[in-house]
Amino acid sequence: MTVIREISISNFRGIKALKWWPNPGINCLIGPGDGGKSTILDAIELTLGTRQSIVFTDADFHRCLVGEPIVIDVTLGALPDELLNLEAYGHFLRGWDPQTGAIHNETSAALETVLTVRLIVRNDLEPQWLLFSEGPSAEGRERNLQWKHRQLVAPTRLGTVASHHMALGPRSVLGKLSSDKTQASAALAAASRQARQAFAEQGCDGVDEVLATSRTIANNMGIPVEQVNALLDVKGVTFSGGAIALHDED
Repeated sequence: MTVIREISISNFRGIKALKWWPNPGINCLIGPGDGGKSTILDAIELTLGTRQSIVFTDADFHRCLVGEPIVIDVTLGALPDELLNLEAYGHFLRGWDPQTGAIHNETSAALETVLTVRLIVRNDLEPQWLLFSEGPSAEGRERNLQWKHRQLVAPTRLGTVASHHMALGPRSVLGKLSSDKTQASAALAAASRQARQAFAEQGCDGVDEVLATSRTIANNMGIPVEQVNALLDVKGVTFSGGAIALHDED
C-alpha cells in the first residue's frame, strides 16, 4: 500500500510553512483547536484526492495573502509497479533516504523510489496538480498522474459521516477492496426481480380503493381500462452496490 513519506505545506490557511515526515503505521495529530490539524488532513486530501470540482477562495491563503501561492507537496513511497513505470514517470522519480528523510532528485539502490505530487494554487484560484522534481521543473517539463493512477493513491477520509464505507459502494473502502463486482451485481439484480415478484404475488393492502377510483376515472374519460394492478416500479427497485453492507452476528 502506498504511504506518505513527506508532506510540505506552504501558505495554506493557518499554516505558513510546514514539513512533516509521518512515522510508519498510525500517526496521531494532537493539539489545541485551530492548531492546524484539520488543515494538514485537508491538504493531503486536496492533493491526492480524486475530487475535480474544488473551489478555492482568498481565505485558503495564509492571512489572505494571495500574492504567495499555496504549494502542497506530498511525497509517496512504497509505490505500486504502475507508478514505477519509467516510460510514464521516469523523469519524476526521486530517491528518499529512510535514515535521514532527505529527498534526492536521483534514484539509487540505497534510496527508496518515490514520487512527489504537488498542488499549487495561485491568485487566479485555479488549482493545478502536477508531479514535482527539481530537474524537470527547472526545464519547464510538467506531468500529472494519470487518472487511474490517481485513484490508486487517493486517500479515504473517515469523518463524522463514514457509514457509507461499510457498504459496497463505488467510493467506499469496501468497494476499493473488492476486485470482482460482477457476482455482486448479478446477485443484486436477482434480488430486485424477486422483490418485484413477491410484491406482485402478495399485493398491498389499502390500494384497492385507489385502483378502483383510477379505473373509473379512466373509463369516464373514454380510456378503456379493464384492470389496474399495483406493482413495484422496475426503476424504483434497482439495487446498487451500496445496498450490500457489513453486519455483525446479529
